[in-house]
Amino acid sequence: MIVKIGKNIFFIIIFLFFALGTVIGDCFEQVYQYSEPNLALNCQDLILENNQAQIVYISSNPTLLFIKNSSKPIENQEQIKTILDNSVIFESKFNTLVQELKQRTNELKVSKSAAEQKCLQYTGMDRYECYDKDSCLLAAFAVPQASIAVNSPGFIDAMLDFDKKRKKLNSSIENLSSLLSNPSPSLEYSKQLRAAVENLEQEIINYNSCNLMLDKTDPGCNVSGAKCFEYCPKILLPSKWIETKKELSSTSSTLEKLNSNSDLAKTLAKNTIDWLKFLEKRTVLWDELKRELNSLFQNINNSLSSKKFSDKALEESLNQSLNAYEQINSKIKNGEFFLAIEQGMSLKINLEQLSKQVSGYREKLNQIDRKLNTIQLSLKEIKQSENFDKFNQKFLELKNRTSSPVQANELDELLATSSELEEQVLLEVAKIKLKIKDQPSSQEKNTSNLSVEKKPEGLSSGSLLPTSFCPLASGFIGLIFIFIFFRKSQE
Repeated sequence: MIVKIGKNIFFIIIFLFFALGTVIGDCFEQVYQYSEPNLALNCQDLILENNQAQIVYISSNPTLLFIKNSSKPIENQEQIKTILDNSVIFESKFNTLVQELKQRTNELKVSKSAAEQKCLQYTGMDRYECYDKDSCLLAAFAVPQASIAVNSPGFIDAMLDFDKKRKKLNSSIENLSSLLSNPSPSLEYSKQLRAAVENLEQEIINYNSCNLMLDKTDPGCNVSGAKCFEYCPKILLPSKWIETKKELSSTSSTLEKLNSNSDLAKTLAKNTIDWLKFLEKRTVLWDELKRELNSLFQNINNSLSSKKFSDKALEESLNQSLNAYEQINSKIKNGEFFLAIEQGMSLKINLEQLSKQVSGYREKLNQIDRKLNTIQLSLKEIKQSENFDKFNQKFLELKNRTSSPVQANELDELLATSSELEEQVLLEVAKIKLKIKDQPSSQEKNTSNLSVEKKPEGLSSGSLLPTSFCPLASGFIGLIFIFIFFRKSQE
């Protein structure tokens, strides 16, 4: 939770949720010293090797971490991560698994050694190395049974294959033993361990698939010409190998939780600091929020008290907000600051929306009033117009409609109607002013008649007149100019 204190208060609650296990309700006694009445509080046990810890969830968000006998929550991020990691490692039964794998590996070594030693004896390879055809023949002739079997097609190749596969198997066993001798409770180590076990199993399969070990029960060995000599014993996995392998899979899955511990530790460290600050500053935070809420209520009430507009839905929303405000104040009296401020911020957002809505209504009414004032002044200029009565009637109707509270859903229509009437009246004013301006005096009329009777020499009746003799064009342009100028002067 991020808490900011300033002219405008913003409470932003941002939590990252990473579940380590089952959240239970029984919390350490000291946890309640950092809580409030009726706060949704749950605690999750973290079992350690020689201790116990708890993650405290406030409103379903991981907020605090306590060691059983500590009076204060852990604030340091690295310490939090160490506790989380140790809990995961203990839960994964890592140490137990390593010991079991060591035991299974030793059992496998005994089984492998017995089977391998017999095959070496049966082929003479315990006396002589077998690395090519001649060396393998030498080894085989050292044993009466092998000296006969070596005449079978493919037997020498089987001896060479056996030597190759037993060495690879020995290498994989040594690799697993080496890993187990230096255990590291980490996800990466767990992956290496699983890979080593799977590789060892594959090498055992490869070893047992050597032609020296294959018998008639193996696939492809019950056909004529099959090179399945059934000469050496196979290696059998220890009886509990599969069970231990399942435990390895379970341990690896549990250790995957280590991946999220860095983020969880960061979240807990931050939320712990924020929560402790909140507990310290909650009274100040509420006072600032309360002032903002009161100001918003006052602004809305002032606008509604003018009785210039009416909106039943808005008034209902305001009543609901007032009821919510009373409930929030009750929570404050009961010491429920967190819930009260959380609900207060939601109320603030609602009131800001209502205030914006009221401001919009007020602005539209002001626009309508300005337009009606412009129309009223302009009507004085067109009393002699034949359209005066029509415009004046429309004006009185609009004035009458705005004299009582206007329904909010009628404001747009009133604004559009008043704008239209304003333009019509201003245009009528512009026409009258243009007509007065263009009306010539008696002297101008005589001069005009003379100019018509006495045409200048050389000017025929078909000649074009100068632009000053085009009253239609100049009158239209002047009309537009006067209309625009007069409208701006009125505004």
